[in-house]
Amino acid sequence: MQIMGKDIQVIVTQGVLADYPEGDPLYATGMEALEKHKCDMLVFEEHDGKFQVRSAGYLLVKVPELDEESKFYMKDATPPKQRIWLKVDDYGAHYVATFLYPGEY
Repeated sequence: MQIMGKDIQVIVTQGVLADYPEGDPLYATGMEALEKHKCDMLVFEEHDGKFQVRSAGYLLVKVPELDEESKFYMKDATPPKQRIWLKVDDYGAHYVATFLYPGEY
C-alpha cells in the first residue's frame, strides 16, 4: 500500500501482537481503514457492537489538516477487545504505521 506515492512499513507492538497474532484480520481491516481515511492517527474501538474507526490526528495530504471529528464503521469486521491506535509517522521516503495500545505509547 502507498499513500501519496510513499510505501508504508507496518509495525505491531508486542502487546497488540499478543492479542492479535500475525495474520489476524485486524491488520487488514486497519490498513483498509487507512486507505479510506488517510490520517496520521486512527483509533479503532467498539461502539454499539460495531468496529468504529475515529480519526485523531492530521490528514496525510500535501497541506496537513487536523481531523479529530471523522468517524466511520468497518462493515463485517469484529471490533477490537480494547481500544487500538494506528499511528502513522512520516520518515521522508516512506511511512511507518504502528498498531499499538494507548498504554504502549
